[in-house]
Amino acid sequence: GRIYSNVKDKMKPDAFVVIEVSNLKHKGVLTPLAWDIAREVSKIMHFEGEIIVNWDIPDFEFENGAFGYGYDHHYCLLFINN
Repeated sequence: GRIYSNVKDKMKPDAFVVIEVSNLKHKGVLTPLAWDIAREVSKIMHFEGEIIVNWDIPDFEFENGAFGYGYDHHYCLLFINN
């Protein structure tokens, strides 16, 4: 949150910031990193929504994500300075 408070101070009104992030899972424990970040930064700037970017890896059989849990996509979180 502190980082984006400093970023906000440098932004013009109605400027956008996009944060690329994935949720994580390690040893069966889910860390909803994307949503933790969205919650914190939305206290500073208005959360406009997310864009989900899916990875297309030709000839790859996706099983529980390309590289483990959730790693066949990531989120671009969109915020506006208002």
